[in-house]
Parts: sequence; structure tokens; C-alpha cells
Amino acid sequence: MTENVENYGTRKKIRCSVCQKVVNSVEQVYCKCRCGIIYCPAHRFPGALNTDCTHKCDYDFKVTERNKLREFNPRIIVDKVPGRV
Repeated sequence: MTENVENYGTRKKIRCSVCQKVVNSVEQVYCKCRCGIIYCPAHRFPGALNTDCTHKCDYDFKVTERNKLREFNPRIIVDKVPGRV
């Protein structure tokens, strides 16, 4: 019983990786980047025009989206000789 009382409220708070702001539970889900790091709402977008309010992301978005397109839109090859079964 005393173990629960001693550890009450000592849970580590999750913070933004750029500005060290405490991130609440909704922002943890909403502002998690695809690179796996949690950011505050001001720093959640990677590489926008204003570099002060963004993070440098190592995740390659182009390759991921190209792979999704290949997977969901397979190439269809039609037989060029008509009448062949």
C-alpha cells in the first residue's frame, strides 16, 4: 500500500523535443510525427517555410507515398493479341 502512495504523481511528463513544452495526452496522439517523435502543435510540421516553428524530420515521405501508390494501384497489362484465350 505504501508503494502506491510513494509513486503517486511521479510519472514522467512527455515534452516536445524542440522546445521542451509539456505535451498533454491529446497532443501526444495528434502531434506525433511519422518519424516517431512527439512535438507540440507549434513544431509538429516538418520543414515548412518558417524553420523556427518546425522540426527537421528524417522520415522520407516521398518513398512511403510512392510505395503506397504501387501497392494500391497495381499495373494492369492487357493482352495485345485479340482472340487469344
